[in-house]
Amino acid sequence: MTAAEREKFVRFWEKGYPEADIAEIFGCTRGDVRNMRRDLGLKPRCGKYSKPKAAEGAGSGEKPPPSMPAHPFWTPERDAVVFRTGGRYGDIAELVAVIGRPHAAILQRWHQLRAS
Repeated sequence: MTAAEREKFVRFWEKGYPEADIAEIFGCTRGDVRNMRRDLGLKPRCGKYSKPKAAEGAGSGEKPPPSMPAHPFWTPERDAVVFRTGGRYGDIAELVAVIGRPHAAILQRWHQLRAS
């Protein structure tokens, strides 16, 4: 790779071009793009699954639960409790006794909150 190609690669990477687009421009695979990025010392991008976890606890700046359409059982307070579990099965299992709903219903609600 020439110096001009390296500069071009860095420019595309820093502008946020997708790996697939960079691979097409350079005539290589996405794996090659990742290797070039690493070899050039560029930081990897945060992907869908590498997001930092929200802090837990009241007043810690945690993300509020998303608003959901009205439901006779699921109040905003209950949604907040379910959302704070982070989808952890142990925490949801504890809510079964507290809320009085089946495990599957609470887990389903958590997924609805997470996706909205």
